[in-house]
Amino acid sequence: MAGKGGRYLESAVEAAVKTKNVPKATKVFYLHIEKTAGNSVGEYLLSLFPEEEICPAAYAGVWDYEPTKVEQYRLFHGHFYHDFIDAFPGPKIKLTMLREPCSRVVSLYDFWRSFTWEHIRTNLPPINGPALAKSCSFAEFLRIPDVLPRWGVSNVSCRQ
Repeated sequence: MAGKGGRYLESAVEAAVKTKNVPKATKVFYLHIEKTAGNSVGEYLLSLFPEEEICPAAYAGVWDYEPTKVEQYRLFHGHFYHDFIDAFPGPKIKLTMLREPCSRVVSLYDFWRSFTWEHIRTNLPPINGPALAKSCSFAEFLRIPDVLPRWGVSNVSCRQ
């Protein structure tokens, strides 16, 4: 990660989870909240663990693993909830990145608007954030009543 902030982030993450400092029984969970530098942090975390200790990424971002089916792994990264983490016995390290909420929502809106209509039609469910973001102004986007897009906008850092 480039820049002064990147060096700080690398040293903070490395200090928290450097595999030689973390007992083998400890599981590390990185909860990725969309538009909070999660992919960059996730990639860095992946570099700290051997491949056989990393739970494979969830297909299409949908986390549907049962804890008993993936208990052999030490690093978990993605969009999942605390109940998934709580299902694992033993010591755990939980990590996440936060971002100033208004900046995160603006970034999410811009990101969703960057999707092509072709991608939206062929890869996403009928009601989805990118289609709605492309169909309205930012002010309208903030007032969308549909549950799915609201999930990405309204208090996501506290819910996940």
